[in-house]
Amino acid sequence: MADEHTYDPSAFGGTFLNPGAAPYSQTGLWIAWGGYHLVDHYVNEVSEMMALRAGAGIEDKTPLFKTIIEGPDAEAFVDRVQVRDASRVDVDHGIYTFYCDHDGHAVNEGITFRTAADQFIHMGGPMVGWFSEFADGYDIELTDTLNTDRDYSVLCVQGPRSHEVMEAVTGSTHKDLPFSRGRMITVNGHEVRLWRTGFTGEIGFEMWVGPEAARDMYSVFVEGGRPHGAVPIGNAAQAATRVEAGMLIIGVDYRPSGPFAQVQFAYLDGDRYFHTPAELNFGRLVNFRRDTDFVGRRALEAEAAGDRPGKVMRGVDIDPAGIAALYEGAGSPPFLSPRLHRHFNSEILAGGTNVGFATSMCWSPVLETMIGFAHLESPEVDAGDDVTLTWQIYNGRGEAVEGEVPARVVDLPFVEMKRRRIN
Repeated sequence: MADEHTYDPSAFGGTFLNPGAAPYSQTGLWIAWGGYHLVDHYVNEVSEMMALRAGAGIEDKTPLFKTIIEGPDAEAFVDRVQVRDASRVDVDHGIYTFYCDHDGHAVNEGITFRTAADQFIHMGGPMVGWFSEFADGYDIELTDTLNTDRDYSVLCVQGPRSHEVMEAVTGSTHKDLPFSRGRMITVNGHEVRLWRTGFTGEIGFEMWVGPEAARDMYSVFVEGGRPHGAVPIGNAAQAATRVEAGMLIIGVDYRPSGPFAQVQFAYLDGDRYFHTPAELNFGRLVNFRRDTDFVGRRALEAEAAGDRPGKVMRGVDIDPAGIAALYEGAGSPPFLSPRLHRHFNSEILAGGTNVGFATSMCWSPVLETMIGFAHLESPEVDAGDDVTLTWQIYNGRGEAVEGEVPARVVDLPFVEMKRRRIN
């Protein structure tokens, strides 16, 4: 254990898990997220990404916004605002879903959990403001848990050895818990809500832990899981591994519609960066079979009736040698980083013609190549096609140098999705 490190809780506005998590950090590098500070990486991104694919990573996801929808009309309201059928979501069941505006553009996406017959909790971006626009006539209450006594920590165990870690720490295997389902368990004398879910494509669990229990819970899982490959995982590693799994981040892979677009993401100029679920490779989630109306239904039905969406998201395998050549041409040593490129300024070219743009580009140590998402705007380009990406680097004098890098469009996800496995 990392007792020799001194943790000063006044140094950062950390999460409830931070007193147990921060002493493991060997870097002192933090990020700001959702009203908290979070360890960016404990050792380095590459070793932590490899641990997620070979062992188990212990992650703090507390900064995700939690929006509680509760009351007699909770199910009817959720059914109205999301693209999936809320009546098919049982208690102790969580689903990945989208919320869209009347034009069918994504306002937000994330997991909506049903914790009681009259209570749902959406976890993702902040949603109370947007939900309130549609709440008239529904007997519900909306609560953003941040800075309230209803907030809680979110502790994740992700990786192929997650079952072993959970058994070592909790005394039970939890292999009988199906993917996307939850239950209450006891860990270290504290009641914890457990879910089978995850953001990396691997076998994984998510636990909701109250503030008092959270102080020690992170170290309980790191130390108890260490013989089974458990290591602390920072935000940088999970941000890159989710690209391998084809999962999205708001504002990084799409410009959210609604109030978020005008505030946090105003730098994304124009409608080009708005996306429907189908344009983000998740059109299969939109449920048109139910009789009830939902926000954006007519626009999404019109899209589904066409030959293809306005954009299609695929993967892009980027030639590392092409990036290295840019650096060498600028007289600088090559630099290939697992750190996510959080920008929208890499254009995709086919035969010299602009056919889309790329997002979430990073080095994948598992695949040993640069990867990212390709938002294709031309029906002439699809998986298997060779393209080039515009790429910007900085030389040793700090000057911007632009060029083009060879790449190939591929299907998603980049890695096998194992999260439903019991072994």
